[in-house]
Order: sequence, then C-alpha cells, then structure tokens
Amino acid sequence: MDSEKPSLPVQDYFPGQVPEEPEPEPMVKNRSNRTALLSGLALLAVLPVIAVAALRTQTLTGFAGSPKCRPITKVMISPGKINVSTSDPEVNLSVLAYDSTNRPVWHGVRYEWGISSSNSIGSVKSKHDLGVFRPLNPGSGDLYVKTSNNCTKTAVIGSVAVTVVKSPVVPTQPIRKIR
Repeated sequence: MDSEKPSLPVQDYFPGQVPEEPEPEPMVKNRSNRTALLSGLALLAVLPVIAVAALRTQTLTGFAGSPKCRPITKVMISPGKINVSTSDPEVNLSVLAYDSTNRPVWHGVRYEWGISSSNSIGSVKSKHDLGVFRPLNPGSGDLYVKTSNNCTKTAVIGSVAVTVVKSPVVPTQPIRKIR
C-alpha cells in the first residue's frame, strides 16, 4: 500500500517566489487586554453608584449608615411578659426603641431599667439594651424601661407585667440506711 501524504493546496507561484505564510493575528492578545481594561474601568465607574445606593438603603432601614437623630415614640421589651416562680433561674431581657415610622432606633439611645411592685418581687440588672430579671418574692408588678435620646423631649416608657409565684414545695423522702 502506498502511504498518502496530505496534499497541500495548489497555488500558482512564479519562479523564485516563496509562498507567504499567513501572519498570526496580533490583535488577539491586544483585544483581550483591551477587554480587561474596559471591564475594569466600567467596574470603577459603577462601584461608587452601588456603594451610595447601599448606604442609602441601609440608612433608610436603620441597619447601618450614618446615624440620624430620630425621636423615640415606642419601646418594646422582650419577652412580652414574665411568669416565674421564686426558684426559677434569671430571665434574660432585651429592649428596642422605635421611631414614628416603626423603624428601630439603634444609635444614641439611653436606657433606665426598673421594677415597680408592692413587695420586692425581684431585681433587675442591666447594661444598655439588655437586662436580667431575678425573681425573689411572690407577687406581681411591672418591669419598665425608660428610654430617651437627644431628639426625644420626654422619656418614653415601655413595660411588661411580671408575676412571681412561690416555688412549689417538693416533698422529700427520708434517707434509709442500707445494710
């Protein structure tokens, strides 16, 4: 069998003329560099617009951005009520102040925690917007938080009802000696 060689395209050449090889396309490399450069410039042009839009959205929702002074109109304490016995563990609490559009007020709020009861039903320890209620004596009363900021003319108070019952007496079995 004859081995066939691939045939080259037939071209007409004049004697002494060397066939020209096609030049590689130098623009391919330049084109990818130019595309990368244009993409980078477009990103730099759009990035400030995205940043400003994000900051504006965060400022409107109250989650971040520069704090604006907004008067406090409502205070919510969580949990909404407390029912415990004198032997129960401490109850963790949190409070959040809201403006007239029901948006949380995160910055510049002052908190003053207290308990109003006739027989010292418990004590409250606090640090800013977090508190801990410790039941002490049976009875009922209110746990309150006074809030204010530089925009609020008078303190806004939120409260929750607190009921403390006497711990049930658990009968104990006498200890028997084992022989």
